[in-house]
Amino acid sequence: MMPGSSYYIQIFTPKYYLNNNPSYPTTGTITLNINSISHLDSCAPVNNCISNANFLPQFDCNTDDSAVFVNYSTYGTNIAYLWDFGYNNDTSTLMTPKYRYPALSVPATYSVKLRVINTGCTDTSFSIQNITIVNILSWSHLFMAE
Repeated sequence: MMPGSSYYIQIFTPKYYLNNNPSYPTTGTITLNINSISHLDSCAPVNNCISNANFLPQFDCNTDDSAVFVNYSTYGTNIAYLWDFGYNNDTSTLMTPKYRYPALSVPATYSVKLRVINTGCTDTSFSIQNITIVNILSWSHLFMAE
């Protein structure tokens, strides 16, 4: 760290609510420890253009009718998101979208892609993850009264 310089630190936390209800935001504490060391290249220009794509798919076939994609990516006014849900060319530009996959009689795995774009400098990053959807309807016979 250079004396007299300012630094930008971004802490990645998801925007997540208890039971997906905005009235109950998930809260907590973050501890940040910063250390610095001198490098020979400390006079190199600082890259202020960043984008980082990272997310976790969440789906519980016992309680959910849609998959939720919790976004841990870079956040800000110059950040754009482009999601591809791996089915029927469906996409979204929401920060943390939900998506309902089709009802099938057997489990299906989909490749979900997230592209994060820093429009202030056109830096782009990608994350691709698979999600397996097990159809609730295929289990409905377990809950029917006899």
